[in-house]
Amino acid sequence: MAKKKRASIRRPQPASGKLQPPDPAPTPGSRRPEFCLRHVVKAFAPSKLEGRLAKGAFVRMEALAAKSWDESLARGREHGGTEWIPVNQLKKQIPAGFKHHGRVMVIRFAGKKGRMSGVRSDRVFHVLWFDASPFKVYGH
Repeated sequence: MAKKKRASIRRPQPASGKLQPPDPAPTPGSRRPEFCLRHVVKAFAPSKLEGRLAKGAFVRMEALAAKSWDESLARGREHGGTEWIPVNQLKKQIPAGFKHHGRVMVIRFAGKKGRMSGVRSDRVFHVLWFDASPFKVYGH
């Protein structure tokens, strides 16, 4: 019986003949954010917001998801950026699964009328509260 000849697979080579190093692994800040609503406290769910404010929250999330975390964090809190609030300054109890976090991130939406607060884990922002004026989650 004749032996079958194995086809060899050739890897494409760059024009210079040298392999290029792989792209560096992305850092969490260079990635676009993902939003998790699984842990939202029911009393502060988006359904509790006035329709215009609820829409503003989701429009804000959509805009943030189009940029990297680094780009979003570079903006000041007054200009659509974020701010950090220590857990001991919250008026509400942080959910049990997030008690190890020492601070929460606050993202403004609908101008100065709305806030979404939560914790960031790598590229995921876990929204815990959607809050509107008069604010109930932390003092202003």
